[in-house]
Amino acid sequence: MQYCYEIFRSDAAEIERRFAVILLIDVSDESVLDWLPEFLSDPTEHIPIWAAKILEQLTYGDMVVYREDDARRCLELIANHPDPRVAAFAEEIRPRLYPSDSP
Repeated sequence: MQYCYEIFRSDAAEIERRFAVILLIDVSDESVLDWLPEFLSDPTEHIPIWAAKILEQLTYGDMVVYREDDARRCLELIANHPDPRVAAFAEEIRPRLYPSDSP
């Protein structure tokens, strides 16, 4: 995970940075929540989308048990993201982090 983050932070080509974030979808644990705000604020077109997908995957697998508050903060960043493709993930993620609010 750390190596993926180092690639993301490097001056590597955008495609390499993007694939580093994509890889995190499958190999992350809840410690990646520290990096999600940075991924979500990336100025490229695709990295914020993949960042939202990371949180979706973490919540799908109940991988945020000990850091629910951090996950909820990331959810709000996703919900308020200016790119509607990113913001759309909030609808899928929200019921997993707020199950008592779900119908």
